Amino acid sequence: GLTSLSTLNEGSIFVDSGIKSVYVAWPTPVPADQFFYGFDVSQSTLYVPQGTRQDYWVAAVWEDFGDIQEYEVSAINQSAHHSEAKEVSRYSLDGQRLTTPVKGLNIVRYSDGTIKKEAVH
Repeated sequence: GLTSLSTLNEGSIFVDSGIKSVYVAWPTPVPADQFFYGFDVSQSTLYVPQGTRQDYWVAAVWEDFGDIQEYEVSAINQSAHHSEAKEVSRYSLDGQRLTTPVKGLNIVRYSDGTIKKEAVH
């Protein structure tokens, strides 16, 4: 299953109960109330931009991560950004093919081979 998460876009997040690491590039923690609802992130590591660990350590929801580490934002693997990758298919959590985004969690497959879970609001 999915064990790492390297790209988050404000307004959407990709969640899996087996997530072991989450990288964010926001210099300030964004409200994340609904992002991880129902998922235990206490065994996961949150990677935050250099100099922001304390902000995330005290921020609601983000503070629930078992470990918070800092990294240099420029160090994110460029292949993790699927800005050039195109969406090739989308599915509901029960495996039904979707033609458009549907409220809730959607599984999205991209042309670069990545598969993400996306929260649609």
